[in-house]
Amino acid sequence: MPELKQHGIKIGRQVFDVLRNNHLLIKSKRCRTKTTCSYHHFNRYKNVIEAAIPQRCNEIWVADITYLWLKPQDKFCYLSVITDLYSRKIVGHCVHETLSVKGCIEALKMALKNRKNKALPLIHHSDRGVQYCCHAYVKLCRNKTYKSA
Repeated sequence: MPELKQHGIKIGRQVFDVLRNNHLLIKSKRCRTKTTCSYHHFNRYKNVIEAAIPQRCNEIWVADITYLWLKPQDKFCYLSVITDLYSRKIVGHCVHETLSVKGCIEALKMALKNRKNKALPLIHHSDRGVQYCCHAYVKLCRNKTYKSA
């Protein structure tokens, strides 16, 4: 509205209420940080947990990344978490400065280190982003004998 102010035209809140009530305001799009890139050349695994309900702890793990805004540093960092689907407990986590696979691998290593009853089968589920499908991450999953989903 700077153009209107230049001409000495003042607009109060009531004008915006009238515009909103008549659906004449354009909603601004929120800028969101992208944490998933599912368009990559790595192998994407099928979703085998679509309707699965876990019956015990350490049966299905779900991995995801979210971003955190660090106000004092005025920058983003990324939190990689691995959650046990049955107990909803975070079994592994790592805060990292970039979206690289390093944060995801550290979270996975923490989860594997704390895992009890390593003989039982485990399903690993993610959004199939590049971090979870890259060779280093998949290799670590295969070495620990569990299924990616």
